[in-house]
Amino acid sequence: MDPFKSWFWWKSRSKEWDLDLFKTTAMLGLMTLAGSLFNLVFHVITSRKLGPEEYGTVGVITSIILAVAIAGLVSEMVITKFISYYRTRSQVEMIMYLSISAFKVFFSVGIVIALLLFLFNGWVSSFFHMKNEGTVFWLGAGIILATIEPVVNGTLRGLQEFFQLSLLKFFDPLFRLLLVVGLFFIGFKTNGAIAAFVLGTVGAYLIALKPLMKWKRIKLYQVKRHEILRYAWPVCCVSLALSILLYLDVIFAKHYLSSELAGNYLALSMLFKIPFMISISLASVFFPKVVEAFSTSAETAPYFKSILRYHLISSGVLLLIFLLFPKWIVTAVFGSSFGGSEILFAGTLAFTLLSIINLVYSYKLAKEEYDNIALLWLAFMCDLVFILLFHGSLKEFAWVQLGLMSVLFIAVMILERKVIFEKVYKKPYQQIRMDEM
Repeated sequence: MDPFKSWFWWKSRSKEWDLDLFKTTAMLGLMTLAGSLFNLVFHVITSRKLGPEEYGTVGVITSIILAVAIAGLVSEMVITKFISYYRTRSQVEMIMYLSISAFKVFFSVGIVIALLLFLFNGWVSSFFHMKNEGTVFWLGAGIILATIEPVVNGTLRGLQEFFQLSLLKFFDPLFRLLLVVGLFFIGFKTNGAIAAFVLGTVGAYLIALKPLMKWKRIKLYQVKRHEILRYAWPVCCVSLALSILLYLDVIFAKHYLSSELAGNYLALSMLFKIPFMISISLASVFFPKVVEAFSTSAETAPYFKSILRYHLISSGVLLLIFLLFPKWIVTAVFGSSFGGSEILFAGTLAFTLLSIINLVYSYKLAKEEYDNIALLWLAFMCDLVFILLFHGSLKEFAWVQLGLMSVLFIAVMILERKVIFEKVYKKPYQQIRMDEM
């Protein structure tokens, strides 16, 4: 029996399980959209319940957890690439070894980081102006889960288990929402919101990883680690740089701004980052497909062009809404006690540009092209310098991000023009049928 047909593929029993890129993107996109709505309601309830000052603490903790998860894209892309490669050759034992080994390593890293946070509890609480030092406990627990998230996502993407990945995107924010409502009802406040954010992920993992439970029946084979490490280095540089660029403003906003202004900025930042989160979901679809096409010498450009088109349309609609109705959006989402609607469009535009850059570099990494990575780190250093110089108000933070991302975007468009304007010679093809493998 072919283990791929019986264990891994969400419609393996059907002869017509093929999904083209659009259908796969639509499925994952709809589930992610539903999850995003749950996540939005989570933040609406939390911000209205706690107010700007306390919500600032929730915002910075959740942002740090998400930053760790995004920084972990290095492992996610590496795992996705090699599992996609082994998948084309039906090397189930190699897939199992890589995924389980990565889980052990990154779980251990999460434990170490959490212990360091507990050790420097007082300093961390002081830096972020947190009144309750117990909040650091939930930060540590969240980081442990965030460190293994790339392993989970990378495994599912490499196996092209997009249905299971969709369930993860759907149930994670749903469980968070249900938990925060329950914890608020019984009297918890700031720590209750953070605990709900952390614990909601556990239930989602249990549901999403169900197809992988039968791996215990397979004998492990070791993989060639030097190949993985050789690919991991440039991916690490890209993922870490993008993660820092995405959340550096939040870290310093919580440190430099007053509690009320920091709460406003962190609330708005959740809306700023929506285009980038969309790009991550879209990249999760085309990255394993590009890796698979590249490894079989097939054309890759159709995948990138299709995903880029979908992203520009969705982000364009979002930007138009934020431009026309900024005050109504902020008031409707966070309540009348939150301000800063005048920077909503500028901040969202800044991170929309970063999201396009993310897609470009994801595509290049899938094709094992590693040039122009230093540009991202140069942008990080410039971002750090400008934030240290201009951090007196919400507008200064927003305009620093927009100015920097605009310059970075123009530089990437010039340097990567061959990638962006790569010619497509045929229509986007469908996934390889399992019976042809």
